[in-house]
Amino acid sequence: MAIRQALLGAFLGAILLPVTMAFADEYDVLKLPSAPTTMADKAPLFVVRKFGDRYFAAGDRGHIIFSDDDGKTWTQASVPVRSTLLDVFFVNDKQGWAVGHEGVILHSSDGGLNWELQYDGLRYGEEGLAFYKKLAEENPDNELYSYMIGEMEFAIEQGADKPFFGVVFYDENHGHAAGAYGMIMVTRDGGKTWHHVLHHMDNENFNHIFDFAPLPEPGKCFLV
Repeated sequence: MAIRQALLGAFLGAILLPVTMAFADEYDVLKLPSAPTTMADKAPLFVVRKFGDRYFAAGDRGHIIFSDDDGKTWTQASVPVRSTLLDVFFVNDKQGWAVGHEGVILHSSDGGLNWELQYDGLRYGEEGLAFYKKLAEENPDNELYSYMIGEMEFAIEQGADKPFFGVVFYDENHGHAAGAYGMIMVTRDGGKTWHHVLHHMDNENFNHIFDFAPLPEPGKCFLV
């Protein structure tokens, strides 16, 4: 009986392993849109913010919902990823950004009804490596850039596993996103391009940046 069970287990394992691997390959949260559901406002949500007269909440499985009646009813937005989302920020009644796991940065230009993917954690490592290699070539005596190259190579090995915890914009063009292990990016064109500024930070231990807020001087932040 024990031998038969062992053989059955091996047989089932041989069948199920390729199926499991195929499912893992297909279930890529960066490629799957958030699924429409009537239960979106009951799912785990990690941020609630009010901009103008509209409340926004975001959380698990790429859910973003909004309410125009002080939370009595909620509408689910169309989101292109299933990454867990951790923060939302609108600079006016149309232009907004959301960030979260897998290094995701999303943008909406219609008040939060529809979102597009602007950035992700795969690009963080790949673009960061190219950026710091270029700086290292231009500044061969600066050891900091070599250090940053190592960090970007490690980020590539890890994949899109690091979350952005917060996002702040100062106008429609200029904003920052920051998160785990000191990860911080800046844009000056509304998110069309995002640039590494990790080398400007006094954060040798790569501590997490859980939150930050604008200071009176334009473009300056207080990091937490």
